[in-house]
Amino acid sequence: RICILRHHITSAILKSAPKEQAALITGLISGDKSYMSEKVYDSFRKNGLVHLLSVSGLHIGILYAFLLKLFGGRKNKFFFISAAVILAIYSAFCSFSPSVVRAVIMIFIHIIASLLHRPYDMLSAGSFVFITMLLYRPFYLFNMGFQLSFLGIFSIAVSVPFFLHIFYGHIKKFE
Repeated sequence: RICILRHHITSAILKSAPKEQAALITGLISGDKSYMSEKVYDSFRKNGLVHLLSVSGLHIGILYAFLLKLFGGRKNKFFFISAAVILAIYSAFCSFSPSVVRAVIMIFIHIIASLLHRPYDMLSAGSFVFITMLLYRPFYLFNMGFQLSFLGIFSIAVSVPFFLHIFYGHIKKFE
């Protein structure tokens, strides 16, 4: 059903916008670059913007933030369940690309931690998802999206506490 939904949405976009814009919108929403001309794709690649055409954890984070705003910032059980269902559907809509699956599972872990009133640790969640995904599909290890997604997450998980310590250390000196 989700494939049919994706087909209908793609068809509607292709019918309602000029070819180049429709191909770009389809790429941004679903990560499907098949409608894009080689010339336009090369232009994105040469300008270092091709990553915008790959649905990634950033897209998932933006969708999650949008849902939170849509629910008025109220993080209750209804919000968490609704967000989990919508994110699961969107990951299927994006053909379960490794970076999307990683982001969705990490948000699911965050949701479970929130519902259980437990702290969320990005490094632990990322490590759990890394191992789980490799147990499910060992060849993901050779997928560039998988590698870059986890490189980004582990870099953020390690560097943010360091920079917060430096930043808050400087603030305390001025007090």
